[in-house]
Amino acid sequence: ESAITAITAANPGSVTSTAHGFATDEVVTISGVVGMTEVNGLSYLVANQATNTFELESKIKTSVVSSTYKWTASSFGVSEYISGDNETTLISRADEALYEAKDRGRNMVCVKSS
Repeated sequence: ESAITAITAANPGSVTSTAHGFATDEVVTISGVVGMTEVNGLSYLVANQATNTFELESKIKTSVVSSTYKWTASSFGVSEYISGDNETTLISRADEALYEAKDRGRNMVCVKSS
């Protein structure tokens, strides 16, 4: 679990999340975003990851242009794809993580990996 502290309004969108633990090309699903609602319910590939940041890339390998998104306080639930997952199981874990993030406060991201 880690908190998202920022998402840039840029091309590509860059997420700041201290010690997020994701690797390049991992699939993440984001839900429950109040501000940048355009990212809700979609799966993204992690790109250009570093210890505390990663970029959002579409699953067809194009950068996610977040420069038109608006920024407000947000909670996130994120889950990674596990072999054998289907859309329902993946989104269900992301939803569980979202409710945990909301329970822990705003401007949080919680990750559910299993």
